[in-house]
Amino acid sequence: MSFPNAPKPMACLTPITFAGHSFLAHPSGALIWPAHNCVIVADMHLEKASGLAQTGQFLPPYDSQRTVERLESLVAGELQALLENARIETLICLGDSFQDEQAAKRLPQTLSARLDDLARDHRLVWIAGNHDPLSTGLAEHDLPGEVHAELHWSGIALRHEPRPTPELDGTPEIIGHFHPKARVNGRGRGFSRPCFLVGHRRLILPAFGTYVGGMKSNDPTIKGLFESPVATYVLGQSRVQRLA
Repeated sequence: MSFPNAPKPMACLTPITFAGHSFLAHPSGALIWPAHNCVIVADMHLEKASGLAQTGQFLPPYDSQRTVERLESLVAGELQALLENARIETLICLGDSFQDEQAAKRLPQTLSARLDDLARDHRLVWIAGNHDPLSTGLAEHDLPGEVHAELHWSGIALRHEPRPTPELDGTPEIIGHFHPKARVNGRGRGFSRPCFLVGHRRLILPAFGTYVGGMKSNDPTIKGLFESPVATYVLGQSRVQRLA
């Protein structure tokens, strides 16, 4: 029996080591970089429901509100408690933050104002993705923060899509784009869950947004991005669990 008003269990942070750096994975799909007091999320796809509505596909129009609320809750409260009151200084949105080039214009003013609040309290960095309005520039949409095609920090490239391996030249990268999901078994049945995928030179984040689909982690497109065995970290309700 479940009790709707029962408090959710406190989330745990799972350590991940990548490219000689220590990270922490949160069950929301956010990646914390403690050395930089930084939170990284990918693939929010804000205003996906309103975009689909224009093509005759109707979903409850609350995806952006839910995603922004999760983001606010993380950087403004929950992570500070989990990190012993360490202040989150930088928030990096790793591409496909918006569903399409007009999505930022469709974003309700109340949510735009909440993004403004996040930018006042943190360094807000938008990495351009293939869905984002890079051609016109996010600044034209009156959104706060910085816009970058990619960002290099402490020897790691932060970008939305992967560079082809021959062009990587040994530079590790953290990316989004693929919305990876892993198949797990539990209670006598199988189901898929979003996951982090960690290789030697490439780390893929799960999608942070609402109403987003996913690609199987063993899909050839994803498997072809890794040259060595991949560590899979699956999102649970209160923790991120590494698969055996």
